[in-house]
Amino acid sequence: MTRSDIAIKKTGKSMDEWYTILDRWNAQEKGHAATAKYLAAEWGVNAWWSQNITVEYEKARGLRVVGQRADGNFEVSFRRTMPAPVEWVYAAFTTPERLNRWFTHDAQLDVRVGGEYHTGDGDMGIYKNVVPNKRLRFTWENPDHCPGSMVDVQFDTPAPDRCVVSLTHSKIKTQDGYNDMKAGWHNALDSLKALAESYQLDP
Repeated sequence: MTRSDIAIKKTGKSMDEWYTILDRWNAQEKGHAATAKYLAAEWGVNAWWSQNITVEYEKARGLRVVGQRADGNFEVSFRRTMPAPVEWVYAAFTTPERLNRWFTHDAQLDVRVGGEYHTGDGDMGIYKNVVPNKRLRFTWENPDHCPGSMVDVQFDTPAPDRCVVSLTHSKIKTQDGYNDMKAGWHNALDSLKALAESYQLDP
């Protein structure tokens, strides 16, 4: 079943029919929030489908590109299974010695809420949420790479010797920044996974 078939089943109209309706309403000039509200108020579309139709319309009309959120910012997300216990993986994010082996050099970390971090690559920021072996949230203020953005890291434990890392870098202001961060985090997490494969040699 195609996306348009699903749209017909759930809303009574195909995506192309919705696009025509929104064009007639001049949705390109109205913005995301107003368009979703219009679909709900005037056409009785539920909240989920109002958002879905609006997002797909924006993509179809070139108003939104891959990775872009409704507020205009960009976001990259990754989910990787690491072959090491959660304690080891968490320490790879929170101890300078281990962070320097896969992400940066000359790291200085004060891992507590309100604490700061600095790296030799110019990355810096403040920790906003710290729950050991569970989650980290910190601002990203590298002046050359996406200042004013935010990083969230979640650590899950499907097995004693496995850790799933879910990382989201949000509030990225430009598509170039999105592309840089997507490539950067992809390579960094590959390096972390390679390091985790030998964690027993580095307890």
